[in-house]
Amino acid sequence: MTSVMTSRIEDRVVGRLPRSPLRLAIAQARLAPRPVLEELGAVGAIAEQIAGWTLYARHLSKETQVVVSQGGIHENARPPETVSVLRSTAHQGLRAAISPTSVAVECDRYTEWPVMRDAISAVFTAVAAVAGGECERFGVRYVNEIEDARAGGDPAGLAELLAEPLVATVMAIDRPLLMSLQELRFADEQGQLVLRHGLREPGVYTLDLDYFTERSSPFDPEALVGLAEEYHRRIENVFAWSLQDRFLEQLRDGEEAPS
Repeated sequence: MTSVMTSRIEDRVVGRLPRSPLRLAIAQARLAPRPVLEELGAVGAIAEQIAGWTLYARHLSKETQVVVSQGGIHENARPPETVSVLRSTAHQGLRAAISPTSVAVECDRYTEWPVMRDAISAVFTAVAAVAGGECERFGVRYVNEIEDARAGGDPAGLAELLAEPLVATVMAIDRPLLMSLQELRFADEQGQLVLRHGLREPGVYTLDLDYFTERSSPFDPEALVGLAEEYHRRIENVFAWSLQDRFLEQLRDGEEAPS
């Protein structure tokens, strides 16, 4: 059972959804800085270790964080770093981004978890062989966008798609909804779950699920893949809970959304 929300969230295997609302899946490890991952030779060696993957691009990235404190608003800018992008030649939309402070596997054409899990394992194993080091943060995030005419803002239409607790306020006020966004954060022994959801625009409802830990640990591919598997399971349970059973069946059957 997933215990971060309520006892009604049970283990459920969603399986492959022909009409999946998933727009981006990402598993990311934040690293204690490993300068070797800036070197073209090191990244080339990583790419060579992963069958069916190729080095696609390299670009300079500079991350800026806006911090709000009692002293006012200021920016923390990290030094620029080179990000190397690898792509899978076997699975369209599957890629990896490697920098001295981060290793991420992303997919914007997600099909099923085993493909994503195998990619995480292959990329992380190759990075560990070249760089090793410490993982300072690890997380799995799924960003879903439900595009459906019933998400047009009518409370009755939203109730056909989403679990009652998610739309309880909308149903209680019973007025057309123009836009909404809510962020809920939960903690358990495995880390933190962040659920962001709401009507982004008429006809598009966002369901963004992010599970992560900020506990530092060795960059151990086997352990991180195991944690990714657990985070995926828990996210899948919350995703299934968030949708009405009939709507989930429509996604599973590939039934077209009403226009």
